Amino acid sequence: MSYIADTDVVSELRKRERPGPAVVEWFRNRNRASSISASSRSASCGSAPNGRAGKVFVRYRRRIPDVDSAAAERWGRIGASDPPPDADGLSAATAPVRDFVVVTRNAKHIAPTRARY
Repeated sequence: MSYIADTDVVSELRKRERPGPAVVEWFRNRNRASSISASSRSASCGSAPNGRAGKVFVRYRRRIPDVDSAAAERWGRIGASDPPPDADGLSAATAPVRDFVVVTRNAKHIAPTRARY
């Protein structure tokens, strides 16, 4: 099984002090055959390429799926009526076209998109 980790999960794992035990345990229990990718937005450099987000991007850039035309089209359909925040929408749009499951702590933004989570 392959997963795409949403921004909130990546942020939780990056906490210096006491990340959420449920998130840490979930990652510990993934077998090595699982593929875990970061959301393209969660690991983007944004306005601080030398900050924490930039460092995450450099470290995991090979595991960050591109937003291709199929994901972009799906993202447009997801956001047509009641769009989720950009990062959640990108994760939810990318996951089905790559056959990923979204790993999130924010199910209320993913559930309406019909992406698996």
